[in-house]
Amino acid sequence: MRSRATSKGRSFSQSGFTLAEIVVSVIILVPVMILILSVFMTSIRSVTDSWDVTKSTAVAQRLIDKIRSMRWDENLSSASSVLGPDSGESGPGDFDDVDDWNNFSLPDSLASSVRYGRHVDVDYVTLNASGQVVSSTAPTNCKRVTVRVTNVVGKVTVLSVLIVNT
Repeated sequence: MRSRATSKGRSFSQSGFTLAEIVVSVIILVPVMILILSVFMTSIRSVTDSWDVTKSTAVAQRLIDKIRSMRWDENLSSASSVLGPDSGESGPGDFDDVDDWNNFSLPDSLASSVRYGRHVDVDYVTLNASGQVVSSTAPTNCKRVTVRVTNVVGKVTVLSVLIVNT
């Protein structure tokens, strides 16, 4: 808008928006901006959650791979009757077979991969009449290794693998 106005005999040109136009623009733009920011923040949250699940899964898979690379049992003639570290084994550097990992925990404060705690359970399993894997109280030729990785907000990722003595 351009108009010519005079003030005490002088002319000047006036351009720009009126206060009413600015107020209407703000009233329209604020809700639109809030909606756009809301969608953007939801997208960021989704990407962050997805990355966290990927990272947790990778941490769990690395630990399972490490455990699977070990001997099934140090007793070559039969399976150990007690699962867990043998005497003199105090941590992963001392573990020499799969069942040594039973009840192993690495809280997130000590985890090398920051913010991801780890817990491992090992148990003997067998198949029931329905073909389902069930825990066994006696040693069998199959161990189930379950790794739980907990992230900083407490979300748990669980991976399990069966390791068979062949």
